[in-house]
Amino acid sequence: MWRSYLSLGERYGVEITIKLPDTTGVGVPYPFAPLPYSVPKLVWVLRKVLGIPSESLEFHGHGDYYMAVPNAVAAWLYGASINNGTLLGIGERAGNVP
Repeated sequence: MWRSYLSLGERYGVEITIKLPDTTGVGVPYPFAPLPYSVPKLVWVLRKVLGIPSESLEFHGHGDYYMAVPNAVAAWLYGASINNGTLLGIGERAGNVP
């Protein structure tokens, strides 16, 4: 299914981005945590199992439980090339990655 979205993007010249949201802030940056809580595992599955390239993965995290920055770093280290954030804390709402 993911490949069909990516191939449609190639066919029509549109960049397709797969967004990985953690808008409730329950994700954790630990690779040994169970799915769906482990941000590294989610990124790994999307990249290695589903074959989504890094440049098409975007992480959007919130810090409701003070894990926004560690989760954003973990997503980046495991292959998500795009991270959403705020400038000096001004953004979508309180709790986004600064």
